[in-house]
Amino acid sequence: MFRQGKAKTTSSKAPVIIPDVILPLLTAWREQNQTAPTDALIFPTERATPMRPENWLHRRVHPIAKALSITEPINFQILRRTFATNAQGGNPKDGQAHLRHAAIGTTMNIYTQAIPESVQRLVNAVADDVMTSEKSTNERVP
Repeated sequence: MFRQGKAKTTSSKAPVIIPDVILPLLTAWREQNQTAPTDALIFPTERATPMRPENWLHRRVHPIAKALSITEPINFQILRRTFATNAQGGNPKDGQAHLRHAAIGTTMNIYTQAIPESVQRLVNAVADDVMTSEKSTNERVP
């Protein structure tokens, strides 16, 4: 652990799950940097120390946002809320666990935002299910 004592809670200190799509990129980095120590940092400072999170945002994320014409300010809170919103449709407890919230209400009521298109799809799916359900041959229709 590079920044001991920086987690908000004890349960926040847990392994980070790396998406499967990122693993080949990490493997490629390792192959390109075979002489690097096994504990080498991927985004070090010039002095080979861990980059401060704020500097990582300014040096890596903000230029990408600018290139994509994103004008809203981007910070870690925005990235976490974007994750929660994009994770809709999955198990809410999994989103809570990933974000390490003590209460599911924090994840669902504060971090997750409704997406109008997904609300429309939900309403249409329920309506289609109700309107197209077929009566059983054993049921009597009044």
